[in-house]
Amino acid sequence: MRISSGCIVVTILLTLSASAIAQNSACIRQLSTGENIDDIIAKEGGLQPALNMALRQRESNLRWFADMRESMDQGIAEEQLRQLYAQGEMANRANEQLIEALQCRQ
Repeated sequence: MRISSGCIVVTILLTLSASAIAQNSACIRQLSTGENIDDIIAKEGGLQPALNMALRQRESNLRWFADMRESMDQGIAEEQLRQLYAQGEMANRANEQLIEALQCRQ
């Protein structure tokens, strides 16, 4: 029995597609905050714009955390700053989840 090259190409393409689908289904669909990844992608106008937004947010978070640590060391409203810092950590974890989910879909 002879297999045509066209059948081989189709088989390879189907295998690659199945692999991509399996990888995409392994990606998280919802953040710990309850936000749906597909909704975020749609809101931002696509996968790449959503990823760009999340990466910019990561940079902003890093600057914010540095500023907060500096302020906490000055002893001014220290407890309130610690609470804000904890809230920022939760938001940052959600953003990191978003980045992972978006990169998983690439």
